[in-house]
Parts: sequence; C-alpha cells; structure tokens
Amino acid sequence: MERMGQHIVTPAVRLLGPVTRNYFVRFTIYLLLCIPCYIILPTILGGMCLLITSIIYFVAALKGEQWLPVPRTDNTQGATLVASEPPMHPPPRAPAHLRTGPPLLRGKQGDARHNSNDTPPESPNQI
Repeated sequence: MERMGQHIVTPAVRLLGPVTRNYFVRFTIYLLLCIPCYIILPTILGGMCLLITSIIYFVAALKGEQWLPVPRTDNTQGATLVASEPPMHPPPRAPAHLRTGPPLLRGKQGDARHNSNDTPPESPNQI
C-alpha cells in the first residue's frame, strides 16, 4: 500500500538507482553526516539522532531489506463512504452517582436558591 506523499519521492529514488535503494549506502551517508555534529556542543543531540538513524539502516541492511517502489494504481475515485444503520441501543452511561462534573442545583419551593420573583434574599445567611 502506498503511503501519502510517496509518489512524489519515487521518481527521484528510481533516478538515483542503487545509491538511494541500498540501505548500506544510506548507513554510510548518515554515519558520515553525524561525525561533524560531535564537534560543537549544541549539535551533539542532532548527531546522536543521525547515529541512531544510521544504526537502524545498518540493521535493516543486514537483514537484507531494500527500498522498492510501490506500483502506482490509478484509483482516482478514492475511498467511498458506505452509509450504515444507526445504532439500535444508546451508549452505556455510568450511574448518576458516579458521573463526573458539577452537581445539578435543584431548587425547591421555599429554598433561597429558588426565588421565583427574583428578589434578593434578606440576609447573606439565606444563600
């Protein structure tokens, strides 16, 4: 399966041939690029990343891996979405006492929080 953007790089890799296809060559290039990074302190981390990359390519080359282009298929339609049936049952919910979030304020008649005529309470202790 072709990855997104792979068709852009494929012609360049085909043009350069075994220099880009062979992982031993990539290992050597990354190893040579990481050596100058160890000269200056701020570039040591980048040099370590290049060294790890070269080790990964070396292990892949020892296993016999190489880059092969994926043949391009002419699928201009893309993926089509298929309508599915709506769910028959609601999703499971936690019991009311286990749900997170602020508790609901339930006003009762005579409660200071439930004031139907919007008059302020007589004293601050009634809130």
